[in-house]
Amino acid sequence: MRAYILLKLSVLLLTACAGRPDLSEQITGRWEMEQVLRNGNDVTAEHDPDDDRFIVIIADGTFRSGGHFGENTGRWSIDTDTGELFIDSDAGENDDSYWFISFDDDVMTWTGARGFGREFMLKHRRSQ
Repeated sequence: MRAYILLKLSVLLLTACAGRPDLSEQITGRWEMEQVLRNGNDVTAEHDPDDDRFIVIIADGTFRSGGHFGENTGRWSIDTDTGELFIDSDAGENDDSYWFISFDDDVMTWTGARGFGREFMLKHRRSQ
């Protein structure tokens, strides 16, 4: 009887996890910058003064971004075990960053994981 219950629980867990897209699928698309927090303080006006910053995450592992501060391209990868996103910017090593990502409906939140990013939390809204 115990083996049957364990088998049934295992099947339920696998079914529940199979229905969820993985992080690499969830992150792809166009995202508009919505809010920038630095050490808990809202600094959106400083980091997105024209309310036009965006990032497009492409399934092939590349990205492009743009807005007030110009355009950028590069590569991205996700450690699916930790949820850590690595942004490898073509602007140079000093622009590379690591983020923990989470989702709440159509809002993706990046919380700084290492280096300069640890001070920041970025919120992006999925664009149509």
